[in-house]
Amino acid sequence: LSYTDLEDDLLLEFIICTGYIFLCKEISNFWLETNIFEIFLKILIAKEEDDEIVLQVTFIFYILFFTISDSKGYLSKISSYLIDLVSDKNHLIASLSDDVLNIVFHSDPISAKQLIQSRFDVYNYHWIESLMDTD
Repeated sequence: LSYTDLEDDLLLEFIICTGYIFLCKEISNFWLETNIFEIFLKILIAKEEDDEIVLQVTFIFYILFFTISDSKGYLSKISSYLIDLVSDKNHLIASLSDDVLNIVFHSDPISAKQLIQSRFDVYNYHWIESLMDTD
């Protein structure tokens, strides 16, 4: 059985339950030894139009970065998605994505420099885009 075989409602329930389970640091670290992180990243990509699934997967990333000690290896895999989500039209998704990035920013000085540059690039892109729309 694969996550792609599940109906969206059942997938959402699985994601929510997993989020609560990941609140335990030992369980988070155990599951990160598997490919669970990559599975949630694939779900995020596949279900990008479903705000509730995106919100819950982003919450799982929040929990993982909040509970695990080494986020550096995972940041490179999701940073571009989270930076895009900071500009999401859904305020909850944008706010939670920003919170995840802030956790990483404060816990990993090397990644912080990359985040600053990436956020600046996205901000400039949106600013230029808004200027082009007004013409």
